[in-house]
Amino acid sequence: MKLRSVWMVMSCLALASACGGTTSGGNDAGGGGSDAGSDAGSVADAGPPDTGAPAALHGCAEADFVDVRGGTQDDRMIMVLNGTTTFDYPCMTISAGQSVMFMWDFAAHPLTPGVAPGQTGTGTTPSPIQPQSSGVVYTPAFPTAGDYPFYCSNDFASGMMGVVHVVP
Repeated sequence: MKLRSVWMVMSCLALASACGGTTSGGNDAGGGGSDAGSDAGSVADAGPPDTGAPAALHGCAEADFVDVRGGTQDDRMIMVLNGTTTFDYPCMTISAGQSVMFMWDFAAHPLTPGVAPGQTGTGTTPSPIQPQSSGVVYTPAFPTAGDYPFYCSNDFASGMMGVVHVVP
C-alpha cells in the first residue's frame, strides 16, 4: 500500500512539474520505470467472490483486472504513466460503494465515460463517470455493481481505454 502512496506523490510532483515547469529527465511517474505497476495484484482479495469480469471490454480480459477491493483509496487510482498514452491500471475491480481516483491532466487526456468509438461491447448505464476536460484529479463513487468503461477522447485509438468492474 505504501508503494502506491509514494507512487501517487511522485506522480503528482511529475504532473505539477510537467504542467508548470521543467523536469530533470525522462523518468516516469513510477520512479524510472522499474516499478510502474510493481504492486499490481499485491492487494489481498478480502472481498466477496468475483462475479466474473466483462468479456474483453476495451481489451480488458478477465485476467487483466487488478482486484483492489480490499485495499485503501490509494490503491484505487488510475493514472497516466508520465509521457505516455497508457493508463497504469486500466482494468480494475472494486466493490460497490467504493471510489476510484482518476489522476492526470484532463486537458491533455480528456476522460470520457462509455465504450470508445470502434470498440465492441456495452457498459453499465448510467455511468458514475462524468466527462472531465480540465483539472488533474477526479474521484467518482461507484454505488452499484456493473462494468463502467472509460477512455481518453484524444488517444483511444492508441489503446488509452479501460474498465472499472464493480462487484456487489
